Amino acid sequence: YYVQELVDGSLLVAVADGKGGGSASSLAIRAVSDSGIIAGVDGESLGQVVTEGHNAVREYSGTHQGKRTALTAAIVRRESVSWAHMGDCRLYLLHEGTLTQLTSDQSDPLDDGYLCPTCSSTLQPEIGQASLGPDDILLMCSDGLYKDVSHEAITAILNLELSLWSKADVLVRTALMNGGNDNITVTLVTSRYAS
Repeated sequence: YYVQELVDGSLLVAVADGKGGGSASSLAIRAVSDSGIIAGVDGESLGQVVTEGHNAVREYSGTHQGKRTALTAAIVRRESVSWAHMGDCRLYLLHEGTLTQLTSDQSDPLDDGYLCPTCSSTLQPEIGQASLGPDDILLMCSDGLYKDVSHEAITAILNLELSLWSKADVLVRTALMNGGNDNITVTLVTSRYAS
C-alpha cells in the first residue's frame, strides 16, 4: 500500500495486491509513488497512473511468468474522493453508518481479478468520484479482507467507537480468524485528515 500527503493537503492512497509474489504489486505501487503527483488531481489523471502501473506489470510479466496485480488509487480531499481502479482491490465508503462499495471488481476472465501479461493492453481503469461528509470513512482493501469478512461484519467493525488504527487491526484480525487465506491489506482514511 502507499499513502502520501500532497502539497495541497489532499491524500494520495493506493493498494495493490499481487499474485505470484509481491514484485508485481511493488511495480504498480512504484508507478503511483513515482507519478509526480504533488497536488490533488482528478480521476482521469489517476487513471493514467493506474494504466502506467498496468503496463509496467505487463512488461515485467513478459520475463517473469505468473506475476500479476490489482491496483486501486485515490485522491482524498476534505469533501470528495476521486479514484482509478483495475482489478479486484476495493474502495468502500462508510457514510452515516452505511457501507457502500464504490469500485466494481474488474478483471480479465482468464486471470482471476489480476492485471497480467495476457490481459488486454486496451483494458481501461474504472474512474469515479464521490462526495464525502465530515465523519465518512474510506476503506481501501485487498480481496483478502472481503473474501473472509462479510459486508455486514465490515460495516459493524467500521461503526465501532474505535480509532482508525484499531478498526483496521480488528478488520485484519477478523479476516485471519476466518481463515486468512490471502494477503490482507487494509487502509482507512477519513476526510477530516485531508484538506
